[in-house]
Amino acid sequence: MGILRTTQVMSVRDYLKSMETTMNIYTSNLGEDELDFNLVDLFIDEMYNDCIMVEFENNERAIYNKNPKKLSHQFWGTTDLYYIVMAMNDFKDFDDCDLNSRTFIYIPNKSSMEFLLNLMKKKINGNLPNLIP
Repeated sequence: MGILRTTQVMSVRDYLKSMETTMNIYTSNLGEDELDFNLVDLFIDEMYNDCIMVEFENNERAIYNKNPKKLSHQFWGTTDLYYIVMAMNDFKDFDDCDLNSRTFIYIPNKSSMEFLLNLMKKKINGNLPNLIP
């Protein structure tokens, strides 16, 4: 996991209230074959900068336990972005998202999400140059 620099700690409820617009994308297009590049992995270190630590109350842990797709849908209006939750918290599979053993997760801040979504849209539209170093 990269270096985390959180500037905020929020409850799930407070984070959802702070969302001014619903972020959505038809598909995350995170990488379909071994020659493709994954934007989340490529920019993961930048996403750790000023990330948000989202804390869960007991009832929320039961709702979201081992379900990063449900978290993605709740946070960003689509399940397509669940990989961001997985990558930022070093979850290898859904069972790692065990909210009974941890009370928080990290997610990117709003500007990092907007940057990533903009890149994903460009990639989907074929307007993104090859970013592989």
